[in-house]
Amino acid sequence: MPIYFSSKKKILHTFLISLVMLLVSCGGGGGDSSSGGGSFSVYTGTYSGTMTATLSSPGATTQNISGVMAIKIDDTGNVSVLLDLSTVWATGTLSGDNFTISSPWGFNEDGIVCNGPATMTGNIQNDQITGTFIGNINCTTQGITIPFTIDGTYTVVKTSVSAAAQSIGFSQSVLSAIQNVLRSAR
Repeated sequence: MPIYFSSKKKILHTFLISLVMLLVSCGGGGGDSSSGGGSFSVYTGTYSGTMTATLSSPGATTQNISGVMAIKIDDTGNVSVLLDLSTVWATGTLSGDNFTISSPWGFNEDGIVCNGPATMTGNIQNDQITGTFIGNINCTTQGITIPFTIDGTYTVVKTSVSAAAQSIGFSQSVLSAIQNVLRSAR
């Protein structure tokens, strides 16, 4: 048996169905930010700036080094650290407005092989991230292995990586300083 509506009820019925369909197609509201609802969207973007550090090794003069770096944060709080503006060194996740990332670090260039653990911390305030970088790596060339400690701080601001692309990356600065130490050890 068919159901008949008066014209007013039919208009109201059509309106309610349309409203429900609209709400369903838009997600309907609600939900918590832990499900990826964009609670970190205020931090989303690329931050670039400079890291300064000391490079020390037993028996060698401590060297001051600096270079550009970048940090990218997506709207779910994933953090990517670039120490040379083209290669991601490590990734992690924001915890509130802080992060700590520990990862192996090193390189193999110009006959020098360096490897070891490194840890980076960061704190976001407004459009700026400040933090520390500590690395303990062993570098080998021509049968000589020398331990190095890198102790640095950095400040990066929300910007475009292309603005800093013409500068020397932090990784390249470390490599140059290590090359100088290894040359003097030969």
